[in-house]
Amino acid sequence: PGFTAVVVTTLALGVGANAAMFGVLDRLLFRSPAFLIDAPLVHRVYLHRTIDGQPITEGRTEYATYADLARWSTTFAQTAAFAYRDEAVGWGEDVEELLVAVVSSSFFEFFSARPVIGRYFVAEEDVAPSGSPVVVLAHSYWQSRYGARGDVLGATLRIGREHYRIIGVAPPRFDGVSDLRSPVAFVPVTTYA
Repeated sequence: PGFTAVVVTTLALGVGANAAMFGVLDRLLFRSPAFLIDAPLVHRVYLHRTIDGQPITEGRTEYATYADLARWSTTFAQTAAFAYRDEAVGWGEDVEELLVAVVSSSFFEFFSARPVIGRYFVAEEDVAPSGSPVVVLAHSYWQSRYGARGDVLGATLRIGREHYRIIGVAPPRFDGVSDLRSPVAFVPVTTYA
């Protein structure tokens, strides 16, 4: 019985680890993000530069560089900026460190996902240097934190040091392009910066 228990446990751990790794690889390499329009035509852009003869791929890009790329590029039909950041979300003792999507207003145009209630932020609310402090909640966060109440629009949510006005709720399963974790909210990149 002891030997059988060890063998069964070992097999269960092996199968579980393989299933978990396949789930991660499937999400990262094989499956397009939910609601993405024309997935084969959408690409992430990485900038390369050489320092001391060594090529370096930039994982992050300054907003000014993105703005220049969006303004002056004739290669892309449209562009969007995005980043995912762990931020303090909430008030007082209810503060939690959660994943927040920092995106340009054009980000939502890449997806067919329509808000459940309210709206997404628009270009006029995402203008440098300060943008408008508005936020779109993820569906799961809206359900767990606000009980899926329809009167959440207009309420205030603190993210980091900023107070954001809730203007919409994204549909279920809409994570943007997050690879592993789902964000709880989407905020304008110019407000966050």
